[in-house]
Amino acid sequence: MTKDTIILTPALEDYLEVILELDETENEIRVTDVAEKLNIAKSTVTITLNKLKGLGLVTQESYGPILLTRAGKLCAVDVKNRHRVLRKFLVEVLGVDYQTADKDACLMEHVVSPVTMKRMAEFIVKTQEAIDSKK
Repeated sequence: MTKDTIILTPALEDYLEVILELDETENEIRVTDVAEKLNIAKSTVTITLNKLKGLGLVTQESYGPILLTRAGKLCAVDVKNRHRVLRKFLVEVLGVDYQTADKDACLMEHVVSPVTMKRMAEFIVKTQEAIDSKK
């Protein structure tokens, strides 16, 4: 299964994003870590991890650490990048405060089309280039 053939729900994307974030700061990612980060029950995390395993996006031996597969990491990085671009657009272009922009970006990252994301990223780059050229 490739990243392009996997259809993920917003909740599954959130899990991947959290696992990626934890991977950047923790030596090993446990069910408890994900549950704490998402503020949900460990049993819920276990159920969702089984779905992600079935999709080939994570691996985990019984009671072992959670690892993103190559496809899982690609999906997680994509979600993280969408979040970052949206938050940057909301803060830098629209003047939304960071906390509100971060919450809104988390909601929007799941529904914005790739075309819109590309255009937003291009707009941010052009705006930054225009600012830099005036310096």
